[in-house]
Amino acid sequence: SVPSNYEIVLTVTTTADCVTDVDETLIIGETPDVSLNWSNVCDGDQTRFALSSDFFNTELSDLDSVLWYFGDTNEFRKKSPTFSDSVTTHLYSQTGNFIAVVGLKTDLGCAQYDTVAVYKVKKQLVNQASEYLENFDTTFVAQGWLTGGENSSWAWGIPGGTLINSDVTGGGSAWVTNPAGIYNTNEDSWVHSPCFDLTQIKRPYLQFDFRSLTRALADGAVLQYNYQNTTDDETDWIRVDAPNDTENWYNGSGIASNPGNQSVLQRGWTGLIDTTAWRTTVIAMDDVIQSIPANRRDRVRFRFAFSSLAQQSTIQPQFEGFAFDNFEIGERDRVVLIEQFTNNGSTNNSPAEPNRASNTFINNFINSGNGEAVKLEYHVGFPGPNMDPLYLNNEQDMNARAAFYGVVSTPTTFVNAN
Repeated sequence: SVPSNYEIVLTVTTTADCVTDVDETLIIGETPDVSLNWSNVCDGDQTRFALSSDFFNTELSDLDSVLWYFGDTNEFRKKSPTFSDSVTTHLYSQTGNFIAVVGLKTDLGCAQYDTVAVYKVKKQLVNQASEYLENFDTTFVAQGWLTGGENSSWAWGIPGGTLINSDVTGGGSAWVTNPAGIYNTNEDSWVHSPCFDLTQIKRPYLQFDFRSLTRALADGAVLQYNYQNTTDDETDWIRVDAPNDTENWYNGSGIASNPGNQSVLQRGWTGLIDTTAWRTTVIAMDDVIQSIPANRRDRVRFRFAFSSLAQQSTIQPQFEGFAFDNFEIGERDRVVLIEQFTNNGSTNNSPAEPNRASNTFINNFINSGNGEAVKLEYHVGFPGPNMDPLYLNNEQDMNARAAFYGVVSTPTTFVNAN
């Protein structure tokens, strides 16, 4: 029936045509609409819950109460709620997965509920003195990564598939889409990292081991990061990209199932690639850090997102999905030595003169970095035709270094003696 006020009339007529009426008003109440969302994933942060409902504006009946249940035995009920009671916060005492519930009840006894899956992950500071390395060989709680999404096959444990049958070291644990076999079809899932405080890191790198065994360009995985506190907006997840020549980085674009719900390119790892062994990849994360506002770098999260198409017929036993192990974030501390042999005795004063152009390129490269390269410049006595005055100041040392490398022309450059 349609919610409304109905006038009910009962008319009774006797055999002597005596008539009497009884009037009553019947109120058919409206079942309230309820939608719940939440934010703030990191441990120690107040989790924010917000319900939305058009019922706050109804005229058919008033709200009797709102019930909040947070999934950790804590709950409370607010009588006669107003719009300001549609938002509340809760501090979880531990990390993990929780099912939170909100319910609205009217004064007519009509009620409706909504639930959300809440996940809280630990928070960790990463800097040069405290780098992050998780080999996933501890307990589930200690490793601190959680999974979710639709039709997820992700599991943490000892791999036991036909091809992915061990972690990198052998005998330990890793995250795998179904450690015992093939992944699910029609999957849109993820594994979520802890929250990382990256405010003190200057030259970050990211490294991990992985295996990819999927249907090529149909299913696949991608690595994304998020510096917002939201949990319900997929556009807040940003793909971690690397230069095209980065070893073992994404090998596919236009992946049909679109892992991570990317807005463009749909890139990721895809295909039946790692049938025999694990691979390692490592990237500099300078671009990631620079893309994050300074006041948001204390709550950076990563996730491996995996997706697959619905077709079951093309799934073969060797399609064991995606696995990762040994996830590491640290500070690069290596300094590269650049040794350049040059000569300024040319009569060509153009910026395009080879020695001048080489010097300019290398100097710009070093100045644009983070102090990761040191340049030593050797002025030699060739090719001229004029003599280089800097060479004349120290001919013996310049000649000795050029002879050590076998330098016979300029410009010539060596990086870490190669």
